[in-house]
Amino acid sequence: MAAPPIITLGEDPRGGLLLCGSALSVLPFFGIWMLPLGLMLLAEDVPPLRRLRGRALDWIAHRRPHWLAEERP
Repeated sequence: MAAPPIITLGEDPRGGLLLCGSALSVLPFFGIWMLPLGLMLLAEDVPPLRRLRGRALDWIAHRRPHWLAEERP
């Protein structure tokens, strides 16, 4: 049997950097907008966040389908 994979956040540090930047939301450039973006990027590497991201996208697809609809020319 193979050992379970170890969760490493060093593969893609952008998510962690965005979370750190959201802590600096009192500064003009940094802000709360970095928090959900950082969590979405971290969800690629962390299985519990991946499940939450899937649930959130399913909720959006069910409740707000026009958000995901393609624009008509």
